[in-house]
Amino acid sequence: NEYMGNCCSTRDGTYPTGTGSFLVNTTEDEPILPLVTSQELEIRKEEQLPYIHYLPAFSDDLYIYTFSQGKMNNIKLKGHIPAVGYSTIQLDDKILICGGCELLNYKTECICIESTSGEVEGKSPMNEGRANHKLVSINLRGMQYVYAIGGVNETGCLSSVEKLDVMYNEWTSAHSLTECKQHVGACCFQNTLLYVFGGYNYELGGELSTIEYLDLDTDLMWKKITISPDSIWTKRFNMACMQISKNYILIFGGFSNEQAKKEVLGFNVHNKNFVPGKEMQKAGVFPSDMNCPLFHNSNIYAFSVRPDQNLHCYSIIENCWPTVAGMIGEQNT
Repeated sequence: NEYMGNCCSTRDGTYPTGTGSFLVNTTEDEPILPLVTSQELEIRKEEQLPYIHYLPAFSDDLYIYTFSQGKMNNIKLKGHIPAVGYSTIQLDDKILICGGCELLNYKTECICIESTSGEVEGKSPMNEGRANHKLVSINLRGMQYVYAIGGVNETGCLSSVEKLDVMYNEWTSAHSLTECKQHVGACCFQNTLLYVFGGYNYELGGELSTIEYLDLDTDLMWKKITISPDSIWTKRFNMACMQISKNYILIFGGFSNEQAKKEVLGFNVHNKNFVPGKEMQKAGVFPSDMNCPLFHNSNIYAFSVRPDQNLHCYSIIENCWPTVAGMIGEQNT
């Protein structure tokens, strides 16, 4: 079940750079990260949400950064959520919270939060209690699903995966990962492939470099990608991942060797190569209680923790990480 890809860095400039495409400086002293075409940017604008959220652990505060206003707002939740380890994702004007841990009790519960009022509504629980798992939203053949991937509970790290049919509010089991892990980076690609990067499992040595994917069209088993020994990809966990073009997944931040990372990589889904990208302004760790990265107006936004709580912004066109006004601590209430 292994895909024998060669995951090493490349400087061959194979990404198509026709009219209207954006490509960073290709001199040897600059990192090369093929980006996206103007047409792709126009398509991505259809996916835009008006805000990105952050829900801190041990708190009833919901932070909303509204893109049109360029500022942070603070909303008090009108209901209870687990203390730590929950996973969160935005579904239109709702925020879905699943799982978590409280007093060593691993939760199956799921709730939806109304982003404007903070009202909390119960949803169908997951089949298995879990924390430190990753949620990924996928639109497959006109239906919206949310996958809960891996995590940990009282039995240890998990390989199990389950999916929520958003319309029918029902969880069902999906194929298990090739290994047990928590704190993974994950995203969908073209709404047909589900990718999982890295993660953590103490019994497997701690930080992981594993990359595996599930083809949702065939719905067969997860396949592990073999990584070249000289790859620029290394062990890490709690990084952010997002499809950035028809060829690439952007991977940034995370935690490795006891420190937060600034590193940015592009993963070519077709040839399984990695290319280096423009380093983040500030290091960032993106655990499960951070929302997945979001696209808005040719930028990618993501909240992080460690060493500070920051809202990161990556400009696709300029290939840089500009400072975002309205960080946590500067919010309007």
